[in-house]
Amino acid sequence: MDGAEGLSGVYVLAATSRPDLIDPALLRPGRLDKSLLCDMPRPDDRLDILKSLVQKVSMSGELTESDRLLTDVARRTEGFSGADLQALVSNAQLEAIHDVLGTNAPPTTESRRAGGRGANAQRSTTSFVQFRYGIGPDDKAIAQSTSAALVESAAIVSKLEQIRLARKRAKEARIGAGGADPESKETTEQHREVIINWWHLAKALEKTRASISAAEGARLRSIYREFVEGRSGQMKDGQGSMEIGERSSLM
Repeated sequence: MDGAEGLSGVYVLAATSRPDLIDPALLRPGRLDKSLLCDMPRPDDRLDILKSLVQKVSMSGELTESDRLLTDVARRTEGFSGADLQALVSNAQLEAIHDVLGTNAPPTTESRRAGGRGANAQRSTTSFVQFRYGIGPDDKAIAQSTSAALVESAAIVSKLEQIRLARKRAKEARIGAGGADPESKETTEQHREVIINWWHLAKALEKTRASISAAEGARLRSIYREFVEGRSGQMKDGQGSMEIGERSSLM
Protein backbone atom coordinates (compact mmCIF):
# COMPACT_ATOMS: atom_id res chain seq x y z
CA MET A 1 0.00 0.00 0.00
CA ASP A 2 3.04 2.29 -0.30
CA GLY A 3 2.11 5.56 -1.98
CA ALA A 4 -1.63 5.03 -1.64
CA GLU A 5 -3.64 8.08 -0.71
CA GLY A 6 -6.67 8.31 1.51
CA LEU A 7 -6.45 5.11 3.54
CA SER A 8 -9.50 5.86 5.66
CA GLY A 9 -11.68 2.77 5.87
CA VAL A 10 -9.18 0.56 4.03
CA TYR A 11 -8.39 -2.83 5.56
CA VAL A 12 -5.98 -5.41 4.21
CA LEU A 13 -6.49 -9.07 5.14
CA ALA A 14 -3.88 -11.74 4.47
CA ALA A 15 -3.58 -15.43 5.28
CA THR A 16 -0.68 -17.86 5.11
CA SER A 17 0.05 -21.46 6.00
CA ARG A 18 3.80 -20.74 6.11
CA PRO A 19 4.39 -18.10 8.80
CA ASP A 20 8.11 -18.88 8.64
CA LEU A 21 8.24 -17.31 5.15
CA ILE A 22 6.68 -13.95 6.06
CA ASP A 23 8.77 -11.00 4.89
CA PRO A 24 10.52 -9.47 7.94
CA ALA A 25 9.46 -6.03 6.69
CA LEU A 26 5.87 -6.95 7.48
CA LEU A 27 6.79 -7.64 11.09
CA ARG A 28 7.83 -4.07 11.81
CA PRO A 29 5.59 -2.10 14.18
CA GLY A 30 2.65 -0.55 12.42
CA ARG A 31 2.58 -2.98 9.51
CA LEU A 32 0.27 -5.57 11.07
CA ASP A 33 -2.41 -4.37 13.47
CA LYS A 34 -3.64 -7.78 14.56
CA SER A 35 -2.72 -11.44 14.14
CA LEU A 36 -5.06 -14.41 14.37
CA LEU A 37 -4.16 -18.09 14.55
CA CYS A 38 -6.47 -20.50 12.71
CA ASP A 39 -5.37 -23.62 14.56
CA MET A 40 -6.43 -27.21 14.00
CA PRO A 41 -10.04 -27.84 15.06
CA ARG A 42 -10.68 -28.99 18.61
CA PRO A 43 -12.87 -32.05 19.36
CA ASP A 44 -16.06 -29.97 19.48
CA ASP A 45 -15.09 -28.27 16.22
CA ARG A 46 -14.34 -31.62 14.58
CA LEU A 47 -17.75 -32.91 15.66
CA ASP A 48 -19.44 -29.89 14.06
CA ILE A 49 -17.43 -30.41 10.86
CA LEU A 50 -18.38 -34.10 10.75
CA LYS A 51 -22.06 -33.26 11.26
CA SER A 52 -21.88 -30.88 8.32
CA LEU A 53 -20.07 -33.39 6.11
CA VAL A 54 -22.40 -36.32 6.78
CA GLN A 55 -25.39 -34.25 5.64
CA LYS A 56 -24.04 -34.49 2.08
CA VAL A 57 -23.98 -38.31 2.02
CA SER A 58 -26.38 -41.13 2.94
CA MET A 59 -25.69 -42.42 6.45
CA SER A 60 -27.21 -45.30 8.38
CA GLY A 61 -29.61 -44.66 11.25
CA GLU A 62 -27.04 -45.51 13.91
CA LEU A 63 -24.91 -42.57 12.74
CA THR A 64 -27.69 -40.02 12.31
CA GLU A 65 -29.94 -40.73 15.29
CA SER A 66 -27.25 -40.03 17.89
CA ASP A 67 -23.97 -38.12 18.14
CA ARG A 68 -22.30 -40.90 20.12
CA LEU A 69 -20.44 -42.52 17.22
CA LEU A 70 -19.54 -39.23 15.55
CA THR A 71 -18.21 -37.98 18.90
CA ASP A 72 -15.98 -41.05 19.05
CA VAL A 73 -14.73 -40.29 15.51
CA ALA A 74 -14.02 -36.68 16.53
CA ARG A 75 -12.06 -37.92 19.55
CA ARG A 76 -9.97 -40.30 17.41
CA THR A 77 -9.08 -37.68 14.79
CA GLU A 78 -6.78 -35.49 16.85
CA GLY A 79 -4.69 -33.28 14.55
CA PHE A 80 -7.07 -33.63 11.60
CA SER A 81 -7.90 -30.52 9.60
CA GLY A 82 -11.25 -29.88 7.96
CA ALA A 83 -9.89 -31.23 4.67
CA ASP A 84 -8.64 -34.37 6.45
CA LEU A 85 -12.11 -34.97 7.90
CA GLN A 86 -13.63 -34.55 4.45
CA ALA A 87 -11.16 -37.13 3.12
CA LEU A 88 -12.20 -39.46 5.96
CA VAL A 89 -15.88 -39.26 4.98
CA SER A 90 -14.98 -39.73 1.31
CA ASN A 91 -12.95 -42.85 2.15
CA ALA A 92 -15.88 -44.21 4.18
CA GLN A 93 -18.17 -43.61 1.21
CA LEU A 94 -15.71 -45.46 -1.01
CA GLU A 95 -15.78 -48.41 1.39
CA ALA A 96 -19.59 -48.40 1.17
CA ILE A 97 -19.41 -48.38 -2.64
CA HIS A 98 -17.08 -51.39 -2.55
CA ASP A 99 -19.61 -53.21 -0.36
CA VAL A 100 -22.40 -52.48 -2.84
CA LEU A 101 -20.25 -53.76 -5.70
CA GLY A 102 -19.31 -56.83 -3.69
CA THR A 103 -15.55 -56.17 -3.78
CA ASN A 104 -15.17 -56.03 0.02
CA ALA A 105 -15.46 -58.81 2.55
CA PRO A 106 -18.45 -57.59 4.62
CA PRO A 107 -18.11 -57.91 8.40
CA THR A 108 -21.77 -58.81 9.04
CA THR A 109 -24.43 -61.11 7.64
CA GLU A 110 -26.57 -58.13 6.62
CA SER A 111 -23.79 -56.51 4.62
CA ARG A 112 -22.89 -59.92 3.14
CA ARG A 113 -26.40 -60.22 1.71
CA ALA A 114 -26.21 -56.63 0.45
CA GLY A 115 -22.86 -57.30 -1.16
CA GLY A 116 -24.19 -60.41 -2.89
CA ARG A 117 -27.04 -58.46 -4.43
CA GLY A 118 -24.74 -55.61 -5.37
CA ALA A 119 -22.33 -57.92 -7.16
CA ASN A 120 -24.87 -58.33 -9.93
CA ALA A 121 -24.75 -54.58 -10.53
CA GLN A 122 -21.26 -54.69 -11.98
CA ARG A 123 -21.21 -53.92 -15.67
CA SER A 124 -19.10 -56.37 -17.60
CA THR A 125 -16.66 -55.11 -20.18
CA THR A 126 -18.07 -55.16 -23.70
CA SER A 127 -16.68 -58.23 -25.49
CA PHE A 128 -17.47 -59.99 -28.74
CA VAL A 129 -16.20 -62.73 -31.04
CA GLN A 130 -15.60 -61.79 -34.67
CA PHE A 131 -15.94 -64.37 -37.45
CA ARG A 132 -14.46 -63.36 -40.83
CA TYR A 133 -16.26 -64.88 -43.80
CA GLY A 134 -13.96 -66.30 -46.48
CA ILE A 135 -10.66 -66.01 -44.55
CA GLY A 136 -8.88 -69.23 -43.71
CA PRO A 137 -6.23 -69.81 -41.08
CA ASP A 138 -3.47 -69.93 -43.72
CA ASP A 139 -4.49 -66.76 -45.57
CA LYS A 140 -1.45 -64.63 -44.64
CA ALA A 141 -1.93 -62.04 -47.36
CA ILE A 142 -5.23 -60.78 -45.98
CA ALA A 143 -4.32 -61.00 -42.31
CA GLN A 144 -4.49 -57.64 -40.55
CA SER A 145 -1.75 -56.05 -38.53
CA THR A 146 -2.22 -55.69 -34.78
CA SER A 147 -2.87 -51.93 -34.94
CA ALA A 148 -5.44 -52.31 -37.72
CA ALA A 149 -7.19 -55.05 -35.77
CA LEU A 150 -7.35 -52.83 -32.68
CA VAL A 151 -8.80 -49.95 -34.71
CA GLU A 152 -11.47 -52.21 -36.16
CA SER A 153 -12.29 -53.67 -32.74
CA ALA A 154 -12.64 -50.15 -31.29
CA ALA A 155 -15.03 -49.22 -34.10
CA ILE A 156 -17.15 -52.30 -33.39
CA VAL A 157 -17.23 -51.54 -29.66
CA SER A 158 -18.29 -47.96 -30.43
CA LYS A 159 -21.10 -49.22 -32.66
CA LEU A 160 -22.28 -51.64 -29.98
CA GLU A 161 -22.28 -48.80 -27.44
CA GLN A 162 -24.40 -46.67 -29.79
CA ILE A 163 -26.88 -49.54 -30.13
CA ARG A 164 -27.02 -49.91 -26.35
CA LEU A 165 -27.66 -46.18 -25.85
CA ALA A 166 -30.35 -46.19 -28.54
CA ARG A 167 -32.05 -49.10 -26.79
CA LYS A 168 -31.83 -47.25 -23.47
CA ARG A 169 -33.39 -44.10 -24.96
CA ALA A 170 -36.18 -46.17 -26.51
CA LYS A 171 -36.89 -47.78 -23.15
CA GLU A 172 -36.98 -44.37 -21.42
CA ALA A 173 -39.38 -43.14 -24.10
CA ARG A 174 -41.69 -46.10 -23.43
CA ILE A 175 -41.65 -45.39 -19.72
CA GLY A 176 -42.38 -41.71 -20.35
CA ALA A 177 -45.33 -42.66 -22.56
CA GLY A 178 -46.84 -44.76 -19.77
CA GLY A 179 -45.66 -48.12 -21.00
CA ALA A 180 -44.57 -50.83 -18.60
CA ASP A 181 -40.89 -51.57 -18.33
CA PRO A 182 -40.22 -55.31 -17.94
CA GLU A 183 -36.74 -54.61 -16.51
CA SER A 184 -37.82 -52.00 -13.97
CA LYS A 185 -37.81 -54.43 -11.06
CA GLU A 186 -34.34 -55.73 -11.90
CA THR A 187 -33.00 -52.20 -12.43
CA THR A 188 -34.39 -51.03 -9.08
CA GLU A 189 -32.72 -53.93 -7.32
CA GLN A 190 -29.38 -53.37 -9.03
CA HIS A 191 -29.16 -49.60 -8.48
CA ARG A 192 -29.09 -49.72 -4.69
CA GLU A 193 -28.37 -46.63 -2.66
CA VAL A 194 -24.89 -46.38 -1.16
CA ILE A 195 -25.30 -45.99 2.62
CA ILE A 196 -22.36 -45.42 4.97
CA ASN A 197 -22.43 -47.60 8.09
CA TRP A 198 -20.30 -47.46 11.19
CA TRP A 199 -17.88 -50.15 10.01
CA HIS A 200 -17.21 -48.11 6.87
CA LEU A 201 -16.11 -45.16 9.03
CA ALA A 202 -14.06 -47.46 11.26
CA LYS A 203 -12.28 -48.92 8.24
CA ALA A 204 -11.64 -45.43 6.84
CA LEU A 205 -10.17 -44.37 10.19
CA GLU A 206 -7.57 -47.13 9.88
CA LYS A 207 -6.43 -45.84 6.48
CA THR A 208 -6.76 -42.05 6.78
CA ARG A 209 -3.94 -40.03 8.32
CA ALA A 210 -3.63 -36.36 9.24
CA SER A 211 -2.01 -34.25 6.53
CA ILE A 212 0.19 -32.48 9.11
CA SER A 213 2.27 -34.62 11.45
CA ALA A 214 2.53 -33.91 15.16
CA ALA A 215 6.14 -32.74 14.74
CA GLU A 216 5.19 -30.36 11.93
CA GLY A 217 2.29 -28.99 13.97
CA ALA A 218 4.59 -28.35 16.95
CA ARG A 219 7.06 -26.57 14.67
CA LEU A 220 4.38 -24.29 13.24
CA ARG A 221 3.05 -23.48 16.71
CA SER A 222 6.54 -22.55 17.90
CA ILE A 223 6.91 -20.24 14.88
CA TYR A 224 3.63 -18.55 15.76
CA ARG A 225 4.72 -18.12 19.38
CA GLU A 226 7.87 -16.40 18.17
CA PHE A 227 5.78 -14.30 15.81
CA VAL A 228 3.57 -12.91 18.60
CA GLU A 229 6.08 -13.13 21.45
CA GLY A 230 5.69 -10.09 23.64
CA ARG A 231 2.52 -9.15 21.77
CA SER A 232 -1.08 -9.68 22.73
CA GLY A 233 -2.27 -10.08 19.17
CA GLN A 234 -3.21 -6.38 19.24
CA MET A 235 0.08 -5.23 17.75
CA LYS A 236 1.62 -1.81 18.18
CA ASP A 237 0.69 0.82 15.66
CA GLY A 238 4.19 2.29 15.41
CA GLN A 239 3.39 5.40 17.42
CA GLY A 240 6.35 6.31 19.61
CA SER A 241 6.00 6.60 23.36
CA MET A 242 5.06 10.08 24.66
CA GLU A 243 6.06 9.39 28.27
CA ILE A 244 8.87 11.38 29.83
CA GLY A 245 12.12 9.45 29.94
CA GLU A 246 11.08 6.98 27.26
CA ARG A 247 13.26 6.65 24.20
CA SER A 248 11.76 6.48 20.73
CA SER A 249 13.01 3.85 18.33
CA LEU A 250 12.75 3.35 14.59
CA MET A 251 12.75 -0.46 14.88
